[in-house]
Amino acid sequence: MLLSPQEVKSVILVTVISLFFSSVAFAQPSGLDQKMTLTIENRSVEEALDLISQQIDYSFNYTYTYEERKITKSYRDIRVAEVLRDIWGSNAIKLKVSGKTINIREEIPKPLKKPGRVRGHILDASGEPLAYVTVGLKGTTLGVITDAAGKFTLSSVAAGAQTLVISAMGYAPREVGIMVPEGQTTEVKVSLTEAANELDEVIVFGKTVTQE
Repeated sequence: MLLSPQEVKSVILVTVISLFFSSVAFAQPSGLDQKMTLTIENRSVEEALDLISQQIDYSFNYTYTYEERKITKSYRDIRVAEVLRDIWGSNAIKLKVSGKTINIREEIPKPLKKPGRVRGHILDASGEPLAYVTVGLKGTTLGVITDAAGKFTLSSVAAGAQTLVISAMGYAPREVGIMVPEGQTTEVKVSLTEAANELDEVIVFGKTVTQE
C-alpha cells in the first residue's frame, strides 16, 4: 500500500523525533559520571551515602574501616565519583558499577620498606686502601667517593637486591651485587685490579745529530 506524501512526511518526522530522544537518553551520564548538587551537614559517612543514593538512584556496597567522622560539605554540579573520593578524604578507594550498585573498595597502601645503608672498604690487589674511588648504586643517582682510608658509606639505599658500580682511574671497573636488608647496614669489601696497559712496550725510533 502506497503512502501519501503527507503520510510519508509524518513517518519521517516521527522517526527523527524518536532518534533524537533515543540519542539524548543514550548520552545521559549515569552512575559515577552523573553530576550532582548536594549539601551535607554534620552527617556520618553512612548518612552521607544515603543522601547521595536517594539523589542518584544507585545503592552502595562498601565497608568503611577508617575512623568515623562527621561530614559537612557542599557540592555543586560535581561528578558522583569525585564526591565519593572527597568523602573518603585522603584514603584511596576503587569504584566500580555493577547494575544499579556502586561498589566502593578501600585500597590499603602497602607499608614502605625502611631503607638500608651500605658501608664499604675499597682496596687494591695488595690490600692497600684506595682513595678517590667512585662508588655508585646502579640505576640511581646515588653515589659517593671513598676517603683517604678507602672507605665509603651510602645512605638511604632501597632494601632488596642492589648493584654497586665501582670505578677508579687506572683500575678496572667492577660491578658488585649486594643484598640490603630493610633498615639495616650492609658491609662490603671490594678489591680492584689495575687496568691492563695497552702500551706494554714503547719503541722510539730516532737519530742522533752530532755537531762537528
